[in-house]
Amino acid sequence: MTKNLTVYYAFLALILVVMIFSYVHQVSALTEETYLIERYQEKIDAYSRESQTLEYQFLQSNSFFEIENVAQKLDFEPVERVSYIEVLGSEVVVK
Repeated sequence: MTKNLTVYYAFLALILVVMIFSYVHQVSALTEETYLIERYQEKIDAYSRESQTLEYQFLQSNSFFEIENVAQKLDFEPVERVSYIEVLGSEVVVK
């Protein structure tokens, strides 16, 4: 009877050790995943800030005043009179 009890207690101790090892492993994995999530969130925040900066720079460089400056640098002249060509019929080019 004592041999059976010893085997039973040894089996319970083995199960307890396996459960403790499993718990420690799961806590370690959870900690690692939490760290990775925080790192990815920091990257997302950095990319979001960079995106906002780039959007601001894009809007600033493509503003109406910038286009006007480019037109002056390329020596464009303001349009005074516009003439339209009237097309008779639906075809633009006739053979």
